[in-house]
Amino acid sequence: MAGLARPAQTRLPDGFTVELAADVHRSRDGRLMLGGSRPRLLRLSEAAARLLGPGELTVADEATAALARRLADIGAVIPPAAAVAVSDVTIVIPVRDRARMLREPAPLRSALVAQDCATLAKDGV
Repeated sequence: MAGLARPAQTRLPDGFTVELAADVHRSRDGRLMLGGSRPRLLRLSEAAARLLGPGELTVADEATAALARRLADIGAVIPPAAAVAVSDVTIVIPVRDRARMLREPAPLRSALVAQDCATLAKDGV
C-alpha cells in the first residue's frame, strides 16, 4: 500500500521553534525519548540530544531543521503557544448559584456569563 505523498518542501523555516509535547518523557541524559502521537521509544544521538537541550529547539541550519521536522512528524514536539495579552482573552464564567463571583474585578476586555438554571440570589445579583 502506497503512503500519502509528502509535500515537496518539508524543511521548517529558520527561526521556527518547537518544544517537547507535554506527553513526551526523556531520560536524564536526554538521549531516550518516549512519546509522540503514536507513542514510541526514540534513541537520540548525542548531537541531537544537545540540539534539543532542555526541550526546545529553534531551526537555524540543516541539522536543526531535520531534527525538528522528524520530531514534529511523529508528534513529539509542537510549536510553543503564543503569548496572549490578558486584554485579548474572553473568559466564560459559569455562575450557577455563585453570583458573588461576578463582583470580583478582572482586567478583562470581555467576559461571557453563563447562567445555567441558577436560582435567584437573595441580594438580587
